[in-house]
This record gives sequence, C-alpha cells and structure tokens, in this order.
Amino acid sequence: NNLESFAMSGLTSRGADETMKWAVLVDGSAASGRAFDSVVQFLCAQNGRGQHRDELTVLHTFDPQEDAKKPYYLQGLRILNSYSTISIRARRQYDTAGPQKLKVKCMHKTYNSEDENVQVARLEYFDSGHGTETAPAVVASILNTLHKDIHPDFLFVGSHGTGGEKVGVMGSVSEYIIRLCNATVVIVKHWRRLPRPDEPVTFVVAIDDSPASMKALAQVCL
Repeated sequence: NNLESFAMSGLTSRGADETMKWAVLVDGSAASGRAFDSVVQFLCAQNGRGQHRDELTVLHTFDPQEDAKKPYYLQGLRILNSYSTISIRARRQYDTAGPQKLKVKCMHKTYNSEDENVQVARLEYFDSGHGTETAPAVVASILNTLHKDIHPDFLFVGSHGTGGEKVGVMGSVSEYIIRLCNATVVIVKHWRRLPRPDEPVTFVVAIDDSPASMKALAQVCL
C-alpha cells in the first residue's frame, strides 16, 4: 500500500562492501544474556538476505571500584571473558546459517560511579534540543562508547521491565538508552520466550505520519 511504499522509499540496500553494525549490552544478568541470544538468533535468521557484512560488538561497562567488591564470577573482566567464549559459538552458528561470515568483538569500558550527573547534552554527538540533559556515569560511558568506538545501526538491550534497577532519576539503564541513543534500540524482556527461527512473529508499529514513525516502519520492513 501507499504507506508501506512511502516507508520503503527511504531505504537503500547495502552492498557487499558495506557493513551493518550490531551491538548488545551485557552485565552478567539473565536479561542481558537474553538480549545476546536474541541478537544472535536475529542475525542468523538474516544471514543471506542481503549482500552486506554483519559485525556484532558485545559491550560491558563497569566501575572498577564497585566491581572489586563483587564475587569473582560477577566481575567485569570475568563476564567479558565468558562472552568471548560464547561469541565463538555464536559466530560458528551464524557462519553455518548462510553464506556470510560474522565478525564479533567483545569490549569493555570503565567509569566512575561518583559522577552522578554527566552533561550528556553537551557531548558533540547528542542533540537534545536543549542543554540540560544529564545522565548517570554508566549511561554516559555507554553513549560515548557507542558513538566513538562502535557506531551501531542496532543496539540490543536486556530489560527487567518495571523491576529494573534504577541508576538515576529517569530510571534504569534501558530507559535512558531508549531516549538518548542514536541507534535503533531493541529492548528484550528477560521473561519472554525467544521464538524459534522458523516460527512467525508479530510486529506492531505505532504510526502518526511523523518522519520518526515512518522510519520505524521502514526498519521493520527491512
């Protein structure tokens, strides 16, 4: 129909020399583990549907001082090492799902939790429309890393729903990321079952004729 044609008109197919960049935030929780599983399953299902290359970045951020107080199995580098091993299996799973090969990298960034209100509106990549937007240090660290080091097209984030840990006055990390991240953000509920690769899924897109809603429709039509 005309609405779909309008949405699709803004899309350009990516060639074999272009890269689609994906990222997922992990922290050792079941919610972030579900987000990782989701992006891998989504990528495997898409393998072979285009000529572009896929690149996945696994990002973990932590405060070194707070991290040292945690049990060893919950410490930052331990979590990252476990995902480095899991990523090898994910890459093999992707490579056998289609003709393309997946590039995966795991990275970490540190921050200081005492920096409670970072002026993210003053960062050169952030356009808030005003100069008063602030965020906790963990959110600012994630935003900086995404913009300067990863440049993702899609970001997968696990969520505990209303039970998520609050990191600032505006809520949890996922709530901040939805509002402030420039990438398309996919929120994965930790209690939702992942559909099988051959199982149909339902997408709901809210449309109000704005450019933002048309772009949302276009992303789903990909």
